[in-house]
Amino acid sequence: MKNDKLILWFLIPILIFAIAGAFAMSMTTSLVDEHMYISASVFVAQDQELYKDFAFLQVPY
Repeated sequence: MKNDKLILWFLIPILIFAIAGAFAMSMTTSLVDEHMYISASVFVAQDQELYKDFAFLQVPY
């Protein structure tokens, strides 16, 4: 019984650390490309062609 509590005291902090690490990793390594949309909309508003004048990396549907 005492060994079960000792195992829990070691596993719970490790589990919390792993979950916090996975959350931090998913929040910092995401592809942030929303600035590309702002630039593309400015070019379109200035009557420039989107794929000729600006390297818009996402193809249209």
